[in-house]
Amino acid sequence: MLTEYVRQALSRAICQQLREPDGQIYVLTLAPQVEQRLAAGLQATDQGLVISIEPMLAQRLLQDLVAALEGMVAQGHQPIVVCSPRIRLPFKRLTERVVPHLTVLAYNELNPKIEVNAVGVVGGDYDD
Repeated sequence: MLTEYVRQALSRAICQQLREPDGQIYVLTLAPQVEQRLAAGLQATDQGLVISIEPMLAQRLLQDLVAALEGMVAQGHQPIVVCSPRIRLPFKRLTERVVPHLTVLAYNELNPKIEVNAVGVVGGDYDD
């Protein structure tokens, strides 16, 4: 929890490193229903909070994420996802084996003085 507060305090420095030559940060976001499902699957463990969801849902989410990131990288942007502060670290842990170089930011880590451009949304209707 302390790390998350420090990250928020360092938002200016974090965002400065992620800015592209045009001064913007290009990101993917998670669909609201995906964020809700991930937040509902949070479980406390000895290693901190982890996301515990059905394996098929996790696989589909990771496939959608990889596809969206491939499009983002093809446009010349860094692989960055923005999500709610509550799931930022657990989401990073969920994705790090598949996308080790993914930057996961929380909304409260975005410096309001830097323009953020959402280039896509990951997820959708995962009710099936």
